[in-house]
Amino acid sequence: MVHCSRYSHENSDFFTRFNFEEAEALAQELAISRSELYTKALKAYLQERNRSQMLEKLNEIYSEVYSELDPVLAEMQWMVLAREEW
Repeated sequence: MVHCSRYSHENSDFFTRFNFEEAEALAQELAISRSELYTKALKAYLQERNRSQMLEKLNEIYSEVYSELDPVLAEMQWMVLAREEW
Protein backbone atom coordinates (compact mmCIF):
# COMPACT_ATOMS: atom_id res chain seq x y z
CA MET A 1 0.00 0.00 0.00
CA VAL A 2 1.35 3.42 -0.93
CA HIS A 3 0.87 6.23 1.54
CA CYS A 4 0.73 9.75 0.13
CA SER A 5 0.62 12.76 2.39
CA ARG A 6 -1.72 15.53 1.37
CA TYR A 7 1.00 18.12 1.59
CA SER A 8 4.76 18.10 1.80
CA HIS A 9 7.58 20.53 1.18
CA GLU A 10 8.52 18.80 -2.09
CA ASN A 11 5.16 19.48 -3.72
CA SER A 12 4.43 22.88 -2.14
CA ASP A 13 5.20 24.74 -5.40
CA PHE A 14 2.62 22.65 -7.21
CA PHE A 15 -0.06 23.42 -4.63
CA THR A 16 0.69 27.13 -4.49
CA ARG A 17 0.36 27.42 -8.27
CA PHE A 18 -2.59 25.09 -8.68
CA ASN A 19 -5.91 26.86 -9.14
CA PHE A 20 -8.75 24.77 -7.76
CA GLU A 21 -11.37 27.18 -9.12
CA GLU A 22 -10.05 26.69 -12.66
CA ALA A 23 -10.11 22.93 -12.20
CA GLU A 24 -13.68 23.06 -10.93
CA ALA A 25 -14.76 25.25 -13.86
CA LEU A 26 -13.10 22.93 -16.38
CA ALA A 27 -14.68 19.87 -14.78
CA GLN A 28 -18.08 21.50 -15.00
CA GLU A 29 -17.46 22.55 -18.62
CA LEU A 30 -16.52 18.96 -19.51
CA ALA A 31 -19.42 17.59 -17.43
CA ILE A 32 -17.14 15.35 -15.38
CA SER A 33 -16.22 15.22 -11.71
CA ARG A 34 -13.05 16.85 -10.40
CA SER A 35 -11.76 13.38 -9.56
CA GLU A 36 -12.24 12.28 -13.16
CA LEU A 37 -10.57 15.48 -14.38
CA TYR A 38 -7.58 14.85 -12.11
CA THR A 39 -7.42 11.22 -13.24
CA LYS A 40 -7.46 12.23 -16.91
CA ALA A 41 -4.86 14.95 -16.31
CA LEU A 42 -2.55 12.57 -14.47
CA LYS A 43 -2.94 9.93 -17.18
CA ALA A 44 -2.10 12.49 -19.91
CA TYR A 45 0.89 13.72 -17.90
CA LEU A 46 2.24 10.20 -17.37
CA GLN A 47 1.81 9.33 -21.06
CA GLU A 48 3.72 12.46 -22.08
CA ARG A 49 6.39 11.78 -19.47
CA ASN A 50 6.80 8.20 -20.68
CA ARG A 51 7.02 9.38 -24.30
CA SER A 52 9.64 11.98 -23.34
CA GLN A 53 11.67 9.41 -21.43
CA MET A 54 11.50 6.98 -24.35
CA LEU A 55 12.59 9.68 -26.81
CA GLU A 56 15.44 10.67 -24.52
CA LYS A 57 16.60 7.05 -24.29
CA LEU A 58 16.39 6.58 -28.08
CA ASN A 59 18.35 9.78 -28.65
CA GLU A 60 20.98 8.53 -26.21
CA ILE A 61 21.23 5.18 -28.01
CA TYR A 62 21.40 6.71 -31.49
CA SER A 63 24.01 9.24 -30.39
CA GLU A 64 26.30 6.30 -29.57
CA VAL A 65 25.56 4.13 -32.61
CA TYR A 66 26.25 4.85 -36.27
CA SER A 67 22.77 4.93 -37.77
CA GLU A 68 23.19 6.46 -41.21
CA LEU A 69 21.90 4.55 -44.19
CA ASP A 70 24.44 2.83 -46.40
CA PRO A 71 25.02 5.10 -49.45
CA VAL A 72 24.41 2.26 -51.94
CA LEU A 73 21.13 1.33 -50.26
CA ALA A 74 20.09 4.98 -50.14
CA GLU A 75 20.73 5.35 -53.88
CA MET A 76 18.71 2.22 -54.60
CA GLN A 77 15.79 3.62 -52.57
CA TRP A 78 15.93 6.91 -54.48
CA MET A 79 15.88 5.01 -57.78
CA VAL A 80 12.76 3.12 -56.72
CA LEU A 81 11.06 6.29 -55.50
CA ALA A 82 11.78 8.08 -58.77
CA ARG A 83 9.69 5.46 -60.58
CA GLU A 84 6.78 5.75 -58.16
CA GLU A 85 3.74 7.75 -59.16
CA TRP A 86 3.09 10.57 -56.69
